Amino acid sequence: MPEEIFVTVPEGYTIKKTAALLDTGGVIKGSDYLAQAVAGQFNYDFLKDLPPGTSLEGFLFPDTYLIPRNGTAKQLITLQLDQFGKRWNDTRKGQASQRKLNALQIVTIASMIEREALFDEDRPLVASVIYNRLSAGWALDIDATVLYAKGAWQATVTTDDRKIDSPYNTYLHTGLPPGPIANPGIKAIDAALQPATTGYFFYLSDKQGHNHYAKTNEEFARLLKQYGLE
Repeated sequence: MPEEIFVTVPEGYTIKKTAALLDTGGVIKGSDYLAQAVAGQFNYDFLKDLPPGTSLEGFLFPDTYLIPRNGTAKQLITLQLDQFGKRWNDTRKGQASQRKLNALQIVTIASMIEREALFDEDRPLVASVIYNRLSAGWALDIDATVLYAKGAWQATVTTDDRKIDSPYNTYLHTGLPPGPIANPGIKAIDAALQPATTGYFFYLSDKQGHNHYAKTNEEFARLLKQYGLE
């Protein structure tokens, strides 16, 4: 029996979803992982802007990790944070500071991009919509934040879902949510740091997961009709 095993954490997973995945692997208990991710003590420079009592959501870098067969949740989380730290290099720190944003804010934006863009080409475009709406003082209206508030992993969002009373509900609250809604990969982080320059304020996803963008309410209404999403 090998002394070490591979653990793969997919991009866009939440802490809870990763914990459930670990439970199926039978090496690290999901409950241990959750406990460490929510209340463990980890000292990294990029975590300094996290409010006290905040989980590590967003910073647990998705990748494939080699861990001892008797490895602990703390060991896996340390590997994930180390990997995030390698990616959060001087270039990316500089790009964040040019936008006057800290690591937490960039990762929060990246987490929304990760959950809302299925394809690489959509990531910088979704990023542009987020920044355009923030600049205009509009609510972000991002379905993935509603699902995070609900604690659900589902394909569609209902009108009732969008009324959920939560600081993470970006239909009810302007600005960024309080923190990341998933653990983004590097492409989503880079899209948050280098968004496309567009006039887009709206988008929808078609049945294949490709996004379509609009600059005005009228354009968006036409898209909704075109794709049968009215």
